[in-house]
Amino acid sequence: GFLFAETFKQVPSQYPDVAFIGIDLGFGDVPEPTANTALITYQEEQSGFFAGYAAVQAGFRKLAFLGGMAVPAVIRYGEGFVQGVDYAANELGVTADIELKYWYSGSFAPTDDIKTKTSGWYTEGTEVIFACGGGILYSAIASAEETVEGKIIGVDVDQGFINERIVTSAMKDL
Repeated sequence: GFLFAETFKQVPSQYPDVAFIGIDLGFGDVPEPTANTALITYQEEQSGFFAGYAAVQAGFRKLAFLGGMAVPAVIRYGEGFVQGVDYAANELGVTADIELKYWYSGSFAPTDDIKTKTSGWYTEGTEVIFACGGGILYSAIASAEETVEGKIIGVDVDQGFINERIVTSAMKDL
């Protein structure tokens, strides 16, 4: 992933007979890849868009985006999510009913701070949180479980099996 960009700039040249694949790394991260490397990026904004669009179409009006670290992939998910929410709201004529919160936690690990933040969102009426960034999902689940109706949108792969509060996942088929 993105956090390996600096290492990925150095290690492949040290091992020219080994093939390296950089997941979630693009030319902006590794501007001069060596011949033994392949960079794979995803268009997270597309699945983020569909997650936001589907959430509004499903009747959710109070939504939140919880990002982990503000790295390119997470930013793209978030921007797509906002655009999907906006598109569906315009299509349905409910833009005045939409409330959208947006926050980067600065971490991919679950923390008490994330749980406190997301608990506050649910207390304020947020219906569904798009938890985008590894283990932060578990903080969002913990706060959702303290509510009657709190729901979650997962990320990257189908996370529906993790908890019944997960209504869908914005997948990029890792």
